[in-house]
Amino acid sequence: MKNKNILLLGSSEDYTLEKMYQRGFNLNGLNTKFFHIYNIRKNFFSKIIWKYLRFIGFYFIRKKILNFIKIENKKYDLVIIFKGLYINKNFMINLKNNLKNTKIINIFPDNPFEVNYFKDISNKNILDCIKYFDHSFIYSKKILRKLNKNYPNKKFSYLPFAHDSKIHKIDKNKNKKKFDLSFIGTADERRYKIIKELKNFKIILGGDGWDRYKLSKNITYINNVDAKKFAKTINLSKVTLNILRKQNYSSHNMKTFEIPSMGGLMITERSLEQEIFFPENKACLMYNNLKELKSKIKNLKIDSKRYKKIIERGYKLAQKNSYKHRTKFLYNAVYN
Repeated sequence: MKNKNILLLGSSEDYTLEKMYQRGFNLNGLNTKFFHIYNIRKNFFSKIIWKYLRFIGFYFIRKKILNFIKIENKKYDLVIIFKGLYINKNFMINLKNNLKNTKIINIFPDNPFEVNYFKDISNKNILDCIKYFDHSFIYSKKILRKLNKNYPNKKFSYLPFAHDSKIHKIDKNKNKKKFDLSFIGTADERRYKIIKELKNFKIILGGDGWDRYKLSKNITYINNVDAKKFAKTINLSKVTLNILRKQNYSSHNMKTFEIPSMGGLMITERSLEQEIFFPENKACLMYNNLKELKSKIKNLKIDSKRYKKIIERGYKLAQKNSYKHRTKFLYNAVYN
């Protein structure tokens, strides 16, 4: 790949998707510059602003980016906006005017058609600004088909999530499986209802927002976890649960690749795209409903050859799906 000057706009917190992409580009020998525009994890005051007065925050983010571009006055070959809830038409026009001959692309990790101002999924400006991007990348084949239908003159590509080979690694400590199940993810009502129903299993639970819910005695809550702690959590449990959100039902999510890449046995809601990456009963376990989920957890035999083979197969397949692979695909899609 010929080297390019690449600018990434997003959050530089180590666990973010954009930082994983930066590491992927670097592994492919490509130069990147990262401009940090906001924090994903916010203090109390910032959360209030983001929830109720986010248009103010969006204004200052747009101003911050345009000022940076003007002051730096550097030529970039490629600018990548990750999601970009803050963008609007005027911003995109100004950005393109200040970056002549620069390709501006978007990596959108949610459903752009699920418009709701008060949720961090999408908004009307996202859809209005699609026409200004040279190329847009989406994680779901179903959403990709809708984008191609609604915007026939624009370029879209399917870009699944992956794992970050720099941080998603197996915890090699020989720990006893103290828990039947682990789940790492941000809390919501649907996830809480599922976890609540698994009261006959010993669970280790991590992620934002679970302190808002009443957790039963079978659950050990460990709050937020980084990749290293996630790997340790996987190592302590017989199986790791993956619960898809509405925008991922027919597709997959980040955990689809992260769990097997860290040597975990993944049990995930059944979906066609996950089946393509990790065939059911060969590289992961899948379920359709609570009854099936409970049955599969209950009947796990961790010393069996089948159990070990599924983990090994999942790990091998995950190694073919890293952000090094994704950035190489992205580069070729944009420039070839």
